[in-house]
Amino acid sequence: MRIKNKPPRTGALIFIVFGLIFMTVWVTVYIGNLNFIRTAVPTTALITDVQNVAGNLNVYVRFSVDGIEYEGRLPGSGRIGMRVNQHITIYHNPDNPQDFRIDEENAFATLMLPIGMSAVFVYIGYRILFGRRKQRAKKAHLTTYGKKVMATFERVERGNITVNGRNCRNIICRYIDETTGTAYLFESDNIWVDPPELGGREIPPVPVYLDVNDYSKHYVAVDEFFAAIAAGNNRVDWN
Repeated sequence: MRIKNKPPRTGALIFIVFGLIFMTVWVTVYIGNLNFIRTAVPTTALITDVQNVAGNLNVYVRFSVDGIEYEGRLPGSGRIGMRVNQHITIYHNPDNPQDFRIDEENAFATLMLPIGMSAVFVYIGYRILFGRRKQRAKKAHLTTYGKKVMATFERVERGNITVNGRNCRNIICRYIDETTGTAYLFESDNIWVDPPELGGREIPPVPVYLDVNDYSKHYVAVDEFFAAIAAGNNRVDWN
């Protein structure tokens, strides 16, 4: 029986597409802020109120332009440390003073987190979607030129990648080099199916293909391991 070890590609595409969309939106906002500030007029404003709403600082300011007083809330979130009666520099549209913002340094600080998070989403999706190409190349090389050994099954660990509510798994196995007596722990590539239940029966050895010059380069043959379990008439429960 061949087990298809495919991560949820739809989930990976969602990560990439939404990450790119959000990154584009936030970068566009940041560039818009920079363009606004380049043509805006700096003005000293007085902070009249600071409110902490769900972790965001809503800062209200008052300032004058040509003898006319304006008042309103700073767009976005204010800086930590801003306080009532503090004077700060704002930038306003010379044609519409009601359109005002804080300086470009704070604009970048405010948008840096969402832009970074968007980049992380794209990176995770890329790793999931294109990681299999690297895995296939490694498998082909090691199964062709590597040394095949039989390791002892240790455990199954939950991976740190979750897509569509599913966690990947990794099989951990131990091999003792018959020449040196050195013990090695090998970890499989990410698998996206639950390993077969053994039902208390004997666990077969785990095939591992090694680079004879560097054991850190290895391939744990999960397909062969699962096939050996099935051939031994062990109960398989995919849930």
